[in-house]
Amino acid sequence: MFFSSNGHPGLGQFDVFAVEELGGVKVLTNMGAPINSRYDEISFTMSAAGNRAFVASTRGERVGYDLYEIVPVPVAIDPMMFASGTVRDSKSRPTAATITVTDLVNNYTVGVFNTDPHTGRYALVLPRGFDYAITAQSLDHLFHSERIDVPFGLEQNAERMIDFKLQPISGSVRLLVFFKDDESSLERVSVSDLDRAALFLRANPTVRVEIAGHNDLDGPKENKSVALERAQAVKAYLVGNRVPADRIDVKSYGASQPIGSNETADGRALNRRVEMRILKN
Repeated sequence: MFFSSNGHPGLGQFDVFAVEELGGVKVLTNMGAPINSRYDEISFTMSAAGNRAFVASTRGERVGYDLYEIVPVPVAIDPMMFASGTVRDSKSRPTAATITVTDLVNNYTVGVFNTDPHTGRYALVLPRGFDYAITAQSLDHLFHSERIDVPFGLEQNAERMIDFKLQPISGSVRLLVFFKDDESSLERVSVSDLDRAALFLRANPTVRVEIAGHNDLDGPKENKSVALERAQAVKAYLVGNRVPADRIDVKSYGASQPIGSNETADGRALNRRVEMRILKN
């Protein structure tokens, strides 16, 4: 992580610092020259390829901040994931939205960002070593979350495009919940989206929903009952978080409504899902 501060020893006024965690201890490093000078340096940014850096500085003869490009970058930077995309509404129009990045393992909010209100575009830099959820939310729409795992073993910068198409509060949304194979116990990384669903239902007390369990075509006939048990597990979590049980129906659709190809592992993973559908608004 990079930040600017005038509260630590440096070359001048505001300097750019890097923070790295080593053995559970956070180590602070001044980025030094040519990134820093005896003037102010702020808004340090890396290019997606990691071979260029940019910094705003008051150095030079002109008044105010100017943007400087630094090539090559004089320090080794850990590989990162650069995620970007567009948020659109149900009619495919770009929309203003908030993007929330969550550490799924610790259920910790890493940051909240806004899309460009005119284009719906967003861009994120995600450090390696974390399992993230990226959630898009917009007024009068259901939230939508996608998972992006950035392993610590990432050896070079990577890019991923994630577009969102938000549904109105009369449609349905796939919940970002996870189970072990052929089991119905919720994994810990499911908490983030379930808490978000509970918050939505508490904030909209007239809404009734159906929690629908789906499965792929692989496996035994018991798949349909597993899908139902998973939907029931989601309902139990929501009820435990102060959502009245009579506002939540559960149903298993088994493998009758695939959204991906059952010929591929990725397609089957898409089909094994739990959705929340609005019954009454």
